[in-house]
Amino acid sequence: MTKDPFLLLQFVCRSELIKDKGMHTMLKKLDKIAERIANWIVVISGIAVCALIFTGAVMRYILHTDFYGSEELILFAAFWLYFTGSALASKHNTHIKADMLDMFIKNKSALNAANIIKYVISLGMAAVASVWAVKYVQWNININMKSNVFRFPVYITVLPIAISFIVWTIYCVRDLIVCIHGLKDGDSKSVQEGE
Repeated sequence: MTKDPFLLLQFVCRSELIKDKGMHTMLKKLDKIAERIANWIVVISGIAVCALIFTGAVMRYILHTDFYGSEELILFAAFWLYFTGSALASKHNTHIKADMLDMFIKNKSALNAANIIKYVISLGMAAVASVWAVKYVQWNININMKSNVFRFPVYITVLPIAISFIVWTIYCVRDLIVCIHGLKDGDSKSVQEGE
């Protein structure tokens, strides 16, 4: 496996799927660029949410005026923050989970088989959620829904939902492939949290 098992594109490049070194290098660069963009989205949207809430509180309780439309702006930034963060969590396998399999299953092959079942179920859920999210974004584009105050297209707000679920699906595939390779090789290969 690779030194950093959380770079999906490195995993694909080092497997039998892609042997071209130029393609391997390009995909690694694209993965790094995508993660940098996601990190910046999380930072900027997180700062925006905090600044908007703070500004709204100051205007309401100190200046005794209303920040008309602040909820709309907060919602926009919060959706991008939350769903981009969840995509990063799925990439690094640091999302919240209640996984106690390793406490009860000591046999490495049995644990790997249980993890395969877990990732197949997760992949099914992620694929269904991805289809629904994409259809929801398409529906918002088709009806051209606008926000109430600033008249922003609503699809810009819901777009990170679809992106997040698609990324989750991709990393479920990665996790499943890692477990299958581990079962096939006879060892317990699994994607470890935060590595």
